[in-house]
Amino acid sequence: MENDKNQEEKIQAKLKEFYAKIQELEAKAKELRMELDVKLDEQIHDMKEKNTKLYQTFEDLKFSSSAAFHDIREGFHKATDALHDAIKKASNHFKG
Repeated sequence: MENDKNQEEKIQAKLKEFYAKIQELEAKAKELRMELDVKLDEQIHDMKEKNTKLYQTFEDLKFSSSAAFHDIREGFHKATDALHDAIKKASNHFKG
């Protein structure tokens, strides 16, 4: 009988230990989610700024001379490629 009581206490202690570990992991997961949210918000903000600048550059290009358009076009394409890559990278965070 004493042995059964001892076993019950050991099992109960182990279950409490498991629960404490689960709570610890839950807290760490919550912290990581918050950090990830901040990083993603920063990336999205950065992409929006880049998109706005590209749109403004495109609008300026529409009204520039043909020579100026050709001079700026390569840089514009590099900037659009960089933004595309950033969007693709951020999108991969949401794929499961």
